[in-house]
Amino acid sequence: MSINRFLKSLRPQQSEHHILMSLLIYSLGGFFYISVSTAFGNVVQLVGAFYYLWIVLNAHKETRMPVCLRLCLVMLSIWTFVLVIRMFFIDTNLIILRPFQKAVMDFFIGFRVWPMFLIFIPYVFGYRHKIDMSYFVKMGLLLAIFFIIFFPFAFYNMVNFQFSLYSANEEGNYQDFISNSTLGIGTLCPCFILLFWKKYMSFKVWFIILVACVANLFITIHMARRGTTVLTLIYFVLLWYLYTAQSRLKGKLRMLAMATVMLASAYMVFVSLSDSFFSLIVERAEADTRSGVERSFYKYFSSQADWLFGRGLLGTYYDEIFGEQRFSIETGYLFIILRAGLLYLIPYVMLLMVSGIKGYFKSNNLFIKSIAIFMLMSVLELYPWGYPTFSFKFFIIWLGVIMCNSKYFLSMSDQEIQNVLFVKPIIKKR
Repeated sequence: MSINRFLKSLRPQQSEHHILMSLLIYSLGGFFYISVSTAFGNVVQLVGAFYYLWIVLNAHKETRMPVCLRLCLVMLSIWTFVLVIRMFFIDTNLIILRPFQKAVMDFFIGFRVWPMFLIFIPYVFGYRHKIDMSYFVKMGLLLAIFFIIFFPFAFYNMVNFQFSLYSANEEGNYQDFISNSTLGIGTLCPCFILLFWKKYMSFKVWFIILVACVANLFITIHMARRGTTVLTLIYFVLLWYLYTAQSRLKGKLRMLAMATVMLASAYMVFVSLSDSFFSLIVERAEADTRSGVERSFYKYFSSQADWLFGRGLLGTYYDEIFGEQRFSIETGYLFIILRAGLLYLIPYVMLLMVSGIKGYFKSNNLFIKSIAIFMLMSVLELYPWGYPTFSFKFFIIWLGVIMCNSKYFLSMSDQEIQNVLFVKPIIKKR
């Protein structure tokens, strides 16, 4: 496919195209926020966010799922509306205590709010909706190309970024390093689930996406993002296991040999660079950076009402380590409790867990199994961080709520998935 034809194929025509385009715009806004300017990044993200909202308000399909899961979905939807109303009309002290512009921008752009609106994805697609997943692959390829183009600049800036791990200043500390050193390139990394769909795309497209994901892993390791590094490695192991389990004996032996060689090579690279490129993650390997923050949360989050209902979308707690009111906490499930309480966390976890288990064990195709794995992993990720993001990953996870509960998709074979959902490939498989 020529570049011109590829770009023309990105023109949105279906509801999923528009939603994916809105997520692409939002992702680019996150990149521009760091690499270009804060104002420009904010504007681009606002365009993407309202584009998404316009689509979901104008599209509705019948959803079918077990009664208990439907109740969880409805409960989460209603509670999301309540939280929005509470923010604008009840928590007025947030507007008084903080500049109005800052409060509004936190609401419309911040990672605290917009991810919750992805819950309306199941209402957009019916249980038999033939979603064009080849468009999702095109978005992933486009992001991968952007990522690879900007990677040399981000990598150079990262390895030459001056900071102190123990600095108390806002500039030049570790937080400044992980936020700004890579020029925001992390938002351009394609969704990892695309690697699970190797069976449904050409090897060339899959390999380009793989290069971007591996490069992002190197960045993550160098920045000593321990939780993200471990989870990414787990995804690679699950990817290997899923394809190995579906291979014949000869294929299993080939996959085992390949894994052995790759692990040995990775170990040798890590050991040889442990005093240089990987020195930061070695230094932080056993550092406890969570216990003190979590103790502060438990201490100042004591009332039953706080635990049940949360403190609102811009709620805070006092952190004794930072000596200030904080709007976030690094532990994902506590972050959800802070903002929306157990009234949100429990049905959220139940919805993803039950749907994921059903999707993995009852599906006849690798496509649904991979989505189920991501749904289950998203629950596991709630400890190291894992808070829902306004991203392609959580588009797939909420789409999985429908697909993992649809007999129509569960019963499909891999070939039927290919023929129904991946009908417009970028490069035809040979």
